[in-house]
Amino acid sequence: GVSSVKAYTPGQFEPQAPALGPTLAVFASTFGVAAYWWLVLVPSERRDLAKNKNKGGLNEYLDDLYYAPDGERKLEKWFYAEWLARRERVRKMSKKTVQERDESGVAVLTKEEEEQANLAIEREIEQAAPTPNFLSLDNPIIVAISVVLLGVAVFGGR
Repeated sequence: GVSSVKAYTPGQFEPQAPALGPTLAVFASTFGVAAYWWLVLVPSERRDLAKNKNKGGLNEYLDDLYYAPDGERKLEKWFYAEWLARRERVRKMSKKTVQERDESGVAVLTKEEEEQANLAIEREIEQAAPTPNFLSLDNPIIVAISVVLLGVAVFGGR
């Protein structure tokens, strides 16, 4: 026998919205991770970096950079300009404190007074490091997206 084959008749395509539950779960998890990154990880890492730049391994590097002659290490000085300016303000605060102490005739600071002065300087530095604007080049996500978009603009559409 001969088998009968039905002729294919195309049906009408009707777009359907995805299920609401899984869509909301994807958006919520994406925004949740982004919020945790921006609100928890970024501030924590900024504080750690500030401490490292003031007392850690980067402190010596920044001192070398600070005392380098004006014509040298221009790119590095430009990159760390904000931190170098903060260090300048802190040094001026320290000099002013020492001058005021010398003028007042107070004896040398005790260890506790010196520690309190250092803590005050640390607080000033931490307060001087606000969270940057999200749409700044300080944000690696914005930098990565910019590089990808630049690549698409330059190499795409050929």
